[in-house]
Amino acid sequence: MIARLTGEPVIIYGAGSTGALLARALRSGRRYRPVAFIDEDPGRTLARIDRLPVYPVQHLEQALFRHRVRRVILSLPSAADVHRRRIVDQLQALGVAVETVPPIDELLAGRRGLEDVEPVDARSAVEAIACPERLHADLSGAHVAVTGAGGSIGRELCRQIARLAPGRLVLIERNEHNLYELTQLLRWEAAREGRALAMEAYLADAGDPRRMERILAEAGVSAVYHAAAYKHVPLLEANPLEAAANNVLTTAHCLEAAERAGVGRFVLVSTDKAVRPTSVMGASKRAAEQLIQSRAQGQSAMRLATVRFANVLDSSGSVLPLFREQIRHGGPVTVTHPEARRYFMTIPQAAALLLQAGALAEGGEVFVLEPDEAVRIEDLARRLIALSGLRVRDTADPQGEIPIVYTGLREGEKLSEQLLLGEQVSGTGYRRILRAWEPSQSQAVLAEGVQALEQAVAERDGQRARAVLGELVPEYRPSQQQGPAKVRRLQVVERAS
Repeated sequence: MIARLTGEPVIIYGAGSTGALLARALRSGRRYRPVAFIDEDPGRTLARIDRLPVYPVQHLEQALFRHRVRRVILSLPSAADVHRRRIVDQLQALGVAVETVPPIDELLAGRRGLEDVEPVDARSAVEAIACPERLHADLSGAHVAVTGAGGSIGRELCRQIARLAPGRLVLIERNEHNLYELTQLLRWEAAREGRALAMEAYLADAGDPRRMERILAEAGVSAVYHAAAYKHVPLLEANPLEAAANNVLTTAHCLEAAERAGVGRFVLVSTDKAVRPTSVMGASKRAAEQLIQSRAQGQSAMRLATVRFANVLDSSGSVLPLFREQIRHGGPVTVTHPEARRYFMTIPQAAALLLQAGALAEGGEVFVLEPDEAVRIEDLARRLIALSGLRVRDTADPQGEIPIVYTGLREGEKLSEQLLLGEQVSGTGYRRILRAWEPSQSQAVLAEGVQALEQAVAERDGQRARAVLGELVPEYRPSQQQGPAKVRRLQVVERAS
């Protein structure tokens, strides 16, 4: 009882499973003493969690006064930036100090714990990667286009560009709903932050060269960030023609359109799955990378670069949303292999790396973010279960709530990924950003390959598309796995009813 009365009284903003775990973690120390929760979900308010009251947001001031609190800790590790900023502004307007739990990637990697709270204005991961002042000088007043603008990476890229005062931000997206949502978000953020935003939104296919040339020329675009792509490995294994069309041919057509429109810079979004690929998705992205590299080696007036990402947490292709949904439904959580490992980065980190690469590009380089240690997918699943306030059900804990099921590697998947093909790697002067030069096919070979892929797509010949990708990417080694893997349970026990 005495331990609970020590420490500064604090209110936790967020009464979900992470908030409950945070309260317990803080109680075990002497620095802070949790006295209440604030939550936006009406289903959680006017209740108690671990004997602490949960107040609705509209009673925030009352809670601060009643509990004599001058510090609030945000327990929203996965909240969108715009939502977090609105909450922070509201709290700071009331004169209280605001701290936050570490970001979700730090928690899931096990590098930090919930109790490692920090001031909300601490140096962010984005600032550690990219220098805002340098980026502002590079993009302020520029006319910038983003393809695939409504996707998870494209969306965050547009948000960061919009804050750098571009002369014009051009959004290119073929999904109507995603484009509408993005334009509403960007306008709302600009109005809220009191800044001007010149923006044009085009419902267009980035693979239509004539349309793209007209958009880029009429908007006077000087820089293109090409984020439009398909990226789900198992889906593209079953749909190789769509992988070839959207990932390779669209990139080729975008490059041609940008060249003809007089664009000065072109940056391609790629993936670590392009390194010694075992999947159609990886091979298609490696072919797209080579289009950038070979054009840079020719007489192109554009500055061209590729940015290669590891797995991006909470993107549409990430395993994290799947795990959350599985946990929400009581499990099981499916992991392909107990030794599967991946490098991870956050969406803001990915967008910041893209912008910095655009500023640093000299011609044909591949930029990567120097990774932290690779994370086992099983460990990530276990940490996410714990952050949800639940326990893994296995032989060590038969009373746990969520079992983990191992399904076997899917066709095209690897146990682990690599970020670089060769050893020609150097630093850039920016923390954690590496620059690499990698071998590429000649422009003649790639032009012939693009033509062959166009013919395969037109004739709906998936086998030919795979063969052409193999010719363009000699290191492509298709997975030999045939058919779906059998689901099996390892170290999982049924809980007694």
